[in-house]
Amino acid sequence: MQIELLKAGAANSVGVDISEGYVAAARELAKSLGMGAVTEYRVADFAADADTVAAADIVIMNHVVCCYPHMPALVKPAAQHAQRVLALTFPREAWWMRAGQRLLNFGMWILRRDFRFFVHSHAAIVAVVTESGLRPVVDRFSGVWRMMVFERR
Repeated sequence: MQIELLKAGAANSVGVDISEGYVAAARELAKSLGMGAVTEYRVADFAADADTVAAADIVIMNHVVCCYPHMPALVKPAAQHAQRVLALTFPREAWWMRAGQRLLNFGMWILRRDFRFFVHSHAAIVAVVTESGLRPVVDRFSGVWRMMVFERR
């Protein structure tokens, strides 16, 4: 998404991800496309390290909220950092998603993996974002995902 925003005219981008592998791949992709000079990638837990990242016009959290156990600790700083737009993609809140969550997390437990999947309350997500002064302008469902875009009032 960062590359697409740069292609559309963004001056620069900063990517923060907790996965070293993801950051390394993103850096390499940006470099191979000639965008290494206008991109920055950091390995960090945004919920814990948000104060080390400057505010941005656009903040995107694509398939991230579902990987974090304490949704407000992640979504609130994201909303506060979004000067104009916040885009979030998170799992549908449905019985079958909750069943899938249990099954996936059981499998991760069996495999002794730390990863867990979370289906957070949509009302709680929207409340955290709107309390930070953003309002929903796009709300779409696609398969198992809900995508919402919020703008600063």
